[in-house]
Amino acid sequence: MKTRKIAIGVGLGMYLFGFGMLTGALMERMRFDRQRSEVLGHYERALREWQTYRMALEKNAEGQRSPVQLKQADPLTNEVARAAARTPADR
Repeated sequence: MKTRKIAIGVGLGMYLFGFGMLTGALMERMRFDRQRSEVLGHYERALREWQTYRMALEKNAEGQRSPVQLKQADPLTNEVARAAARTPADR
């Protein structure tokens, strides 16, 4: 009878130890997943902001490429023409 109580006690102890280890591993995994999702969420927001910024730059550059170059070229061309038209007495 004494041997049986010892065997049941050891078995129960091993069961509780195993259950505690599994519970601890599960809790640690849940905590790690929460921290990981917070970090990934922060990274995702930063990445989305960076992509939005780059897209805005590209859209702005694409929209201004032809008109801005023409606008910048016209005043320069007009200024050169005006300078060439000036007589040395005007300078």
